[in-house]
Amino acid sequence: MRRRSEICQFKFEDLQHHGNHKHALLLRHSKTDQYNQGRIIPISNELSEMISSWSLAIDQDNGYILRSFKRNLSTDLLDKNTPLEKIMLRGGWKSETSAMRYLQSWGDSNW
Repeated sequence: MRRRSEICQFKFEDLQHHGNHKHALLLRHSKTDQYNQGRIIPISNELSEMISSWSLAIDQDNGYILRSFKRNLSTDLLDKNTPLEKIMLRGGWKSETSAMRYLQSWGDSNW
């Protein structure tokens, strides 16, 4: 369990592979690390594999693991004729009104 600010700072080069299928991430700085000594955070084999797969998928092996996308998932789903109910589920909207307001405002600002 890490703070959001800590999770967002992990880089591909922070991934470490140790013997016996042990993996870790180097946490370079945290709110509780006043002297920036860093800390090794053990992670599961599954998470290590996911990070490696993500690295291959985006063709990057350095820089931040979590990155922003230029595309908008909700409107991409809408363009693919995905039912509004599925878009709402993935976007976390409980009402059609909220989802439509968001989709409309995004569409207006990008035309």
